[in-house]
Amino acid sequence: MADLTPMMRQYLEIKEQNKDSILFFRLGDFYEMFNEDAKLAARELDLVLTTRDRGKSAEEQTPMCGIPYHSSDGYIARLIAKGYKVAICEQTEDPALAKGLVKRDIIRVVTPGTVIDSACLDDRRGNFLCGVFLDEQNAGVAFCDMSTGHTHVTAFSGADRAEHLCNELARFSPAEAVLSAGAYADEELKALLANRLSCRVERGGVLRSRKSLAVAGRELPASALTEMDMENLSRAREYGVTALMQPFVRGADDLRTVRAALRETGAEELKIFAKIENMTGLHRLDEILPLADVVVIARGDLGNAMPLWELPRAQTLIASKCRAAKRPFMVSTQMLHSMHHAAVPTRAEVTDVYQAARSGADYLLLTGETAVGEYPVEAMTYFAKIAANGWADAE
Repeated sequence: MADLTPMMRQYLEIKEQNKDSILFFRLGDFYEMFNEDAKLAARELDLVLTTRDRGKSAEEQTPMCGIPYHSSDGYIARLIAKGYKVAICEQTEDPALAKGLVKRDIIRVVTPGTVIDSACLDDRRGNFLCGVFLDEQNAGVAFCDMSTGHTHVTAFSGADRAEHLCNELARFSPAEAVLSAGAYADEELKALLANRLSCRVERGGVLRSRKSLAVAGRELPASALTEMDMENLSRAREYGVTALMQPFVRGADDLRTVRAALRETGAEELKIFAKIENMTGLHRLDEILPLADVVVIARGDLGNAMPLWELPRAQTLIASKCRAAKRPFMVSTQMLHSMHHAAVPTRAEVTDVYQAARSGADYLLLTGETAVGEYPVEAMTYFAKIAANGWADAE
């Protein structure tokens, strides 16, 4: 690493986060590929493999190849058609204005099942992404064509569940499949998908009920309040509720809607805790601050909306703006996450809680640690003591 240029260090750091993708790394007017990505792309796209290290031995040279950025769609389409994933890494600042190394980041990841660009699609057939579940008793599959919104869900049980599942997969012929642990362990199922159906297979996990889904780089439209929310607000005073947490606040309009609903239901005295947990809310923080009673740095979903290494910077930015506006703020999510199953927090967690309190947070929030964790009393004891030290040393 000592002999690497800053640009190559940057490339390797981004590649480390996208090991299963071919990384298109923007350099000027080209997307460049390096190392194994370059060898693969050169073979699949008929590109010339070259190197910048001509003064070094063959073993020390870094293979590379590139394509013009303005004609990348055709190359991406060819790779997607062969079942590969492509991660697009763009320059996120003007190179002419950059001080030192140009900032770069992944702006999208294109896979066979999530592609929506017409250049990458076959008009004669659907392009389905599917999720597959299989265990000793049940089987289920859900299909979605991201380009049209067409969805289909079905489930099977009994001794012939796997056969029915395979028939359903053959009927839809998905471009990409995400498998549960049980499905991934079924070699015949994987062979059907990968060999007969030419489907990209990825290992998934368990998606439990009452969980939210996030699509990287997109924010789905949704109303600030649902009918159930309005019903709950109408009963707030009856149950002694003093505040509400408004999730996924996107701007001032969301908070105005909530304020109007509070007046309509006779609960205008309730405080609004505005949760910042998407990029829109982060970018519109200045318009949110005057209308929120408390700003919540909701690190769980906010961390899903950006590269995780950017989350501390976002937390610091929100805290700084809240202090400048004299607006109370809260830090939440995974404060002492290890204490779900451990009686003692990690050193990193202790430091995280201390720094959050020291940064001026008016509130800190434990969630799963006390709601479902095995050591709720110990978690709260550590939490209170660490936070007290942080507040005593506050900046």
